Amino acid sequence: MTYTAATLAQQVGASVVGDANVKVVSLCTVHGLQPACVFPVLKGKYAFELEEGQVALTTPEIAKTGALGKRGTLLIHPVAMVALCRLIDIFFPEVPHEKGIHPRAWVDDAAVIHPSATVGPHAVVEKNVTVGEGSIIGPGAILRTNTVIGRFVRIGPGAVIGHDGFGYIPAKDAIMRVPQVGGVAIDDFVEIGANTCVDKGTVGNTTIGFGARLDNLVQVGHNVRIGRNVLIAAQVGIAGSCEVADHALIGGQAGIADHLTVGEGARVAAKSGVTRDVPAKSTVAGYPAMERWHWLRMLATQKRRMK
Repeated sequence: MTYTAATLAQQVGASVVGDANVKVVSLCTVHGLQPACVFPVLKGKYAFELEEGQVALTTPEIAKTGALGKRGTLLIHPVAMVALCRLIDIFFPEVPHEKGIHPRAWVDDAAVIHPSATVGPHAVVEKNVTVGEGSIIGPGAILRTNTVIGRFVRIGPGAVIGHDGFGYIPAKDAIMRVPQVGGVAIDDFVEIGANTCVDKGTVGNTTIGFGARLDNLVQVGHNVRIGRNVLIAAQVGIAGSCEVADHALIGGQAGIADHLTVGEGARVAAKSGVTRDVPAKSTVAGYPAMERWHWLRMLATQKRRMK
């Protein structure tokens, strides 16, 4: 479909500077410019002077710099990423998943799958598993015994939910395995990325709260409790019995030692090694993780001493 800049601005809640009647047929990137498309300029380093007929989505701060020139058209939104999401929905509407169980999936007779849920090809759903309304189990994902999936959950391809946790006791001549008899409970509107592993509890459940988002290749240990609307980036490892409180953010490749708490609204920078509790609303970085300002000051001191 063809839209005018004015129509798009109205649909995404942006304001227009320039020719409001310019035609737009698609969304593209700065590095793949095409005629009649709108492209996002969300960071100043990507700004350049627009030609007449070009349309850019940007922030008020970038627009004020004048780096985009005066010949093109700007869609200005205070939270431009939100507007970009809306534009993606307009130009690339999601194709609905086919409901039901794919013929090449394996589902135990004792599993309960909501009729509106989707189970992809080569997925495995074991006994005593529940999959709620509208949830999507990706190709090759495995839901092991005693896993409960809530409503409108997305499980990415190859994810393993409910496998045994890492429970072993070193003995004199052998290593004793600790039986893992718990499960996993995942609340509504959670998204779990490809090849992520969520271990079941040793006793009781590993839990993931409403609206949490886990990236690809995340490891969640046994009996971990993840709160509401938590964001966890790729390759994070969370050891057993940790608690990650509501609205916490954990950057990629961070590691969290066992039995620790990451407080509500706390931020853990990428590659941090967390060895003690993280207070609510604090930001930590480095190894061992400490207040980010302290870590940056320490790096600056080391750099001076190396000169």
